[in-house]
Amino acid sequence: MTIQEKAIQILSKYPLCDYCLGRQFSHAATGTTNQERGKAIKTVLSMEYSKPFVEENISHLQMIARSGFEIARKTLEKKEIIAEKTQECYLCENMLDKIDELLPKVQKKLEEYEYDTFLVGTKLEENWIEREKNLRREFELSEAEFLKQEFNREIGKLISVKLSKLTDFKIPQIVVEIDPIKESHTESTR
Repeated sequence: MTIQEKAIQILSKYPLCDYCLGRQFSHAATGTTNQERGKAIKTVLSMEYSKPFVEENISHLQMIARSGFEIARKTLEKKEIIAEKTQECYLCENMLDKIDELLPKVQKKLEEYEYDTFLVGTKLEENWIEREKNLRREFELSEAEFLKQEFNREIGKLISVKLSKLTDFKIPQIVVEIDPIKESHTESTR
């Protein structure tokens, strides 16, 4: 089964943001981010289903638009078809799109400490982990990246750039634990 076929199967049942769709195919197109990969998949699907403009293709475009993808939405609107309402990402509840909003809170707290290296950990509620496991099992996604990894990497990149600190996976001087659902964090030093 191709990536496009698998992606449309997933999107037909669950709306996924670009990050979460891209994570399901993390083995493809290495050197890109999950967000870029997810957006590329949705772009290809939107192009594929934009012609011919028949009922089945309109249905597929609706599924893609439902996941918040503007190209699919605009394609439908151009044909004077009202796109389905955008739904929250089934896996991350659109928290990956709001990751920048966590940084100021984390940054303010980290300013209380002196350190050169750090590591980010993410605490997710059990229902998020179960949804992810169920999706992987349902669609036989053996090479998908876990949501925790995405949060850790994306928040880590922001901290590294914004605070000019280095990630250390072995012996970090400070560990930041993020809870994106509660939009909170804790720190511990070594």
